[in-house]
Amino acid sequence: MKRNQTLDIAKALAIVSVIMGHAIQFGSGEAYLDSELYLNNPVFKFIYSFHMPLFMLISGYLFAFSIEKDTKKNIFKQRIKSLVIPIFIWALIPTTQKLCKMNDVSLIDLPIKYVGTILFYLWFLWSLFYNSVILIALNGGGKNKQIISYGVIFVIMFFIPDSFNLALYKFMLPYFLLGFYFNKLHLVSIITLKPIVILGICAISYIYMMQYYNYEAYIYTSGYSVIQNGFMDLSQIRIDLYRFIVGLLGSLSIILTIDVCISIIPSFIKTIILFIGKHTLGIYIVSDLCTSMLLYGSTTIITKHHFGVNTIEMVIILLFSTMMTVLINKNKFTRKLLLGAKA
Repeated sequence: MKRNQTLDIAKALAIVSVIMGHAIQFGSGEAYLDSELYLNNPVFKFIYSFHMPLFMLISGYLFAFSIEKDTKKNIFKQRIKSLVIPIFIWALIPTTQKLCKMNDVSLIDLPIKYVGTILFYLWFLWSLFYNSVILIALNGGGKNKQIISYGVIFVIMFFIPDSFNLALYKFMLPYFLLGFYFNKLHLVSIITLKPIVILGICAISYIYMMQYYNYEAYIYTSGYSVIQNGFMDLSQIRIDLYRFIVGLLGSLSIILTIDVCISIIPSFIKTIILFIGKHTLGIYIVSDLCTSMLLYGSTTIITKHHFGVNTIEMVIILLFSTMMTVLINKNKFTRKLLLGAKA
């Protein structure tokens, strides 16, 4: 299947946004991080309003091609190989780091720390896996059955506790399903009939709604469930719906802007961007390690936030992560084990 350049460029923009967001949060000094000043940073707000929804929307769209070509059993096995096994392998690194920081380590500490790391590590890959399983299980039945099933799931999600990263997984599921059905129902062809008009509607709506993006709009701060501290708070539904709509409008605005402007991007720059877009999985994994193990610890002396410093941090991490991903891809064994790619 020929690669979709618009989606590859969107993925590249999304992964750059992920790294830049981490640089703002963890690379601006200890005081900036501890006081959560990054949550009021306008660039950080912009990035976190759309970057993971964009990734998940694209992932769902591409998953529709996979589910059409193979059996549910084979797709399930492939998702374990491509998502779960890499999590288990890469989790050994932060687990080892945690054990090295402990003064008194016993044999029981290793499995406990390892399992604890696995459960929370690379949450986006876990979200992809869980979303894929849900879609595999429900796809193929009658339309009425699917509509009822999804409706029940979305209602139940409001009442499921947010522990073990469940808030993040619940937040991502609608985007994955939307991306899938955008493809399956050929809705993209409708949108591309008048892309500039639809882009204008999405962009204007997104800009208008972003003026209300505040502390509670972050999934990390307000969660997803209506059950908060043992009490039911139905205002959470408003927060969840607002956050979802903003993420969707932002993602569609990005994709449509790229689709409209792709022909005027210089070929040299486009080649670089497309290369990054093809390797986002590896870049995401390696950059996450760079952030958690190197960035914060090496920038604690910074006393004032500066976008120039964050940009340099982002470029360094992006270059290093891309080079490491290229090296991993050169060997079929490491490519299969660490990135879940077919040998």
